[in-house]
Amino acid sequence: MSLEDQPNLSLEPVSGRSTAALLELLGASGDVIILINEDLTIRWVSQSVEKFAGWTPAQVASMDPGVLIHPKDIAHAMEYLADLLGGAPPESCRTPVRLRSSHGDWRWSEVTGIDLRELEGVNAVALSIRDTSGLLGSEKMVAEQANRFEALLRNSNDCIIVSDSDLIVTYVSSAMFRILGYEPDLALGHRLGTSGDQLERESMLGACAQVLEHPDQVVRLEIQVAHADGRMRIIENVLTNCLSDPLVNGIVTNFRDVTDQRAAAAELIDRNRQVATVEAESRRLIEMLNVTPDLTILADGQGTITYLNAAAREFFGVLQPQVDLGDPLELPVISNWLGALKGEVLRSLGENGKWAGELTLRRHDGLRVPMALRIFAYREAETGEVDFYSCVASDISERQELQASLQIQATHDQLTGLPNRIFLVEKLQRAVAGLHASPVPSRASLLFLDIDHFKKFNDTLGHSHGDQVLQQVAKRLEQVVRPGDIVARFGGDEFIVLCERLDAASDAVVIAHRINEAFLTPLRIDGADVAVGVSIGIAQIDPQEEDPLAVIRDADAAMYQAKTGGRGRWVIFDRKMGAQATQRRRIESWLRDSLEGKEFALEYQPVLSLQTGELLAVEALIRWNHEGIGIDPSEFVPIAEETGLIVPIGAWVLQTACAQLASWQKMPGWSGLRLAVNVSGRQLQDPGFNKLAAGVIAQYALTPHTLSVEITETVFLEDAVAWAERLEPLKQLGIGISLDDFGTGYSSLTYLRRLPADTVKLDQTFVKGLDNSDADKAILAAVISLCSTLGLSCIAEGIETPIQHQMLQELGCDAGQGHLFSPSLQPQEFENQFLNKPPIGGAAQ
Repeated sequence: MSLEDQPNLSLEPVSGRSTAALLELLGASGDVIILINEDLTIRWVSQSVEKFAGWTPAQVASMDPGVLIHPKDIAHAMEYLADLLGGAPPESCRTPVRLRSSHGDWRWSEVTGIDLRELEGVNAVALSIRDTSGLLGSEKMVAEQANRFEALLRNSNDCIIVSDSDLIVTYVSSAMFRILGYEPDLALGHRLGTSGDQLERESMLGACAQVLEHPDQVVRLEIQVAHADGRMRIIENVLTNCLSDPLVNGIVTNFRDVTDQRAAAAELIDRNRQVATVEAESRRLIEMLNVTPDLTILADGQGTITYLNAAAREFFGVLQPQVDLGDPLELPVISNWLGALKGEVLRSLGENGKWAGELTLRRHDGLRVPMALRIFAYREAETGEVDFYSCVASDISERQELQASLQIQATHDQLTGLPNRIFLVEKLQRAVAGLHASPVPSRASLLFLDIDHFKKFNDTLGHSHGDQVLQQVAKRLEQVVRPGDIVARFGGDEFIVLCERLDAASDAVVIAHRINEAFLTPLRIDGADVAVGVSIGIAQIDPQEEDPLAVIRDADAAMYQAKTGGRGRWVIFDRKMGAQATQRRRIESWLRDSLEGKEFALEYQPVLSLQTGELLAVEALIRWNHEGIGIDPSEFVPIAEETGLIVPIGAWVLQTACAQLASWQKMPGWSGLRLAVNVSGRQLQDPGFNKLAAGVIAQYALTPHTLSVEITETVFLEDAVAWAERLEPLKQLGIGISLDDFGTGYSSLTYLRRLPADTVKLDQTFVKGLDNSDADKAILAAVISLCSTLGLSCIAEGIETPIQHQMLQELGCDAGQGHLFSPSLQPQEFENQFLNKPPIGGAAQ
């Protein structure tokens, strides 16, 4: 059908063939051409309208134009037409409009108009209509993709820097501000490696040179960079040469702040990129994300995976490369991964739109890997429905292994690998709670073990061999106890075995017997057999005991009884031991309270010459009266030594006794009076004791040789060489050293020449035997003779009878003390009895 034959589309007569040619040309256009009269009636429509909207030209010509235009666009269309009729230039007469198709849907169109009312034969406004619905849909999809990748960069742990081949920065992601506090634009146009100190600059430039020289290499380095607030941060950089990639065309530098363990994500790129460059930018971002070691995941609103970066594809075993967002992925294992998340995760996403925490994800080979995840839910503004999810996951296996290692170190002994005191106490508390809560009667016991004479292993074999003894003892214990029993190192050479689920109390004895038998076989230390024995205390756990740790004290008390009874044996805690332990704890508590009060006092016992009877010295003896009850030193001194309270108590004794001595030495004839003070090994081990002794001598202006410290023989025998070293500073001050209770340790007489003593005090057990024991007499004679040969003075303790006095005189003993001469006296009594008369022969001068 010719143009002139279209119904209702008659044109005004025109002369010549030019008008017909023009209409033929308009009809041949791919766009829809419509001629509209000034009264807005349609004069003519091109045949292409049928392809565009499904209408025939005749149908369109018969319609009111308002029916064809979307109601929301009518006002805009009328305004546009008014501008056109008002003489607006053609280049500005272009507008988008939605037009109805014959199927009832709306199609976006671009309408371009030109005023041809002055053209003879046309006399109308010509409208050209082009279909743009496909273009707008593509642009929307690309924009959505860009938004998703922008979201990924916001949550990435890396900052992305792109520089050209001259290392000039052309792009910096906004994560720069989050990581270092600087605006990204500050780096644009600058050269990589121009900030920081010289060493850091050289490191960065060296890495850049390497990646330029070897494009296939990925270079990693760490440098220190100053944060905007002045803090120094350790930054890990990953440099990749992407100059050959037309979508990137640069050196890509991924850097992250590893000071806070990869805690930040890269920021969003420029939101306002033109639509024509969005797709290229999306591909560029894909390349950047594929460099990161963290898993980057996108899922749609239903939780189905729509994107995985390279690290995630490798993790989940997705083999096919993903070129773009929306590419179909075969994900049979993880297609609904979000549904596997815990309920609180989904609730948090629903309430806050984000969740951060730790979950375990299954790798493609079945291995479960702990991950730190950050998940975000992005919702549509209009409906509030979740549009998509983004997730960044980091492998925290190494961190958890480190935490587990630190936990083991905190609860296990480093030398033996056994549980330590912290672990044992926690396990014991749980065991007591379990016994208390169990409806069925059950038993549990605790075995307290101590290696017999362990100190000799360190002294004779060396500390390294002593450590080997501890290690092998630990292994042997683990081999002989029942499965499920806890073997712990309690401290030093002490071990504890916690036995639960015992059928009878006697079962603990069976275990103790098995342990003793196990140590009948010597240990093998560096090719040599070493005999080791253990003393064991056994205590049954009482679930009604308020203090769960009381059983340790009970077993410890039983262990001491085992040692006292001959070692290498076991003893069961009983009520008598309980009473003793209770009294022991009571005395310890009293001692601590007494440190703040004035319950301690000193008494003084004279030391007389056995040949002349003159007063040579005085020994200070501590007395304790607690609330009217006198407590014997043999009860409280050992407790004070074990608890360390002997240090402050001993300091008080030394201070008080020296003050008294200074007062007595001012009395006529007694300036040379000597004082002996008992000092424990625990005091000598205190680093401040030597300074205390020197300070007291200076404070009271004492002549050093008038003061002597008495140390028991058993202390010396623990380590004669070590004690000699500790006592040397006192010897240099001029203070005398007295070996007290000599003979109780059954030491060899040859030890006397190795000990740094000035005086030997013979134990009263030998003195008492003089009346009826030739052996004791022979021992005393040998000791007195040896002391005379070595130049040591000899003092006998506990002289109670004239016969003992006479025999000691005959043996040549220098001096003595005991009830035969005087018991210990209070200061005033001692002064009245011994000091208010001149010394015999003036010897005390």
